[in-house]
Amino acid sequence: MGLQDTTSEGHTLGLVFYAISYTVLAAIFFKLPYVIAAGILPMAYGDSLASLIGQRYGKMKYRLFAQKTIEGSLAVFLGSIASVACGLGFYALFYPFSQVEILLLSTGVALIATVIEAISPSGLDNLTVPISCALFVFLMRV
Repeated sequence: MGLQDTTSEGHTLGLVFYAISYTVLAAIFFKLPYVIAAGILPMAYGDSLASLIGQRYGKMKYRLFAQKTIEGSLAVFLGSIASVACGLGFYALFYPFSQVEILLLSTGVALIATVIEAISPSGLDNLTVPISCALFVFLMRV
């Protein structure tokens, strides 16, 4: 199985949902790019890592709506926390973020992304994760 098989296997609507979620976030939060980033980065990095790690190394499986692995879910968490922390660290150059706030927001986003990804049917997470994570950061910063 090659990388193309891994990324396109069973996720045709997921790619459409990803584009829709990005468009919706950009339309709603166009003046708050860090909110958009907090929604998109967990999908771009966390969910991508989950797919790669879960399929390659996933041994401990569980099923809520779709079959997942503990290793993949851990990859969602770690990929999300790292990418959102880096993203918010960048936006701290333009917006008032403290290091503690970056850590707390990144951890919160990572937890939300992990839970939502675990309970979302396959492909639908490309809608639910970005919107949930962006709303979390928006509500925490209001």
